[in-house]
Amino acid sequence: MDRTTPTTHAGHDQLLVARLYGGDLDASERDRALGLLAECPDCAGLFADLGAIASATAALPVPPRPRDFTLTASD
Repeated sequence: MDRTTPTTHAGHDQLLVARLYGGDLDASERDRALGLLAECPDCAGLFADLGAIASATAALPVPPRPRDFTLTASD
């Protein structure tokens, strides 16, 4: 019987993983985030999901504007 305490995904810093995807980390935070991706399949899945969401939303058409937002001299 394994009596070691497993590291659970719920205790991981998911915002750190999201910031890694956005490239918004310093060197030490980047190393921590990469460690989470290496040791936790759920964190790696979150990172992959962020990539899939970014790709899917980039492919969406631009919605039509309901009005003209051009500023005039009187504005």
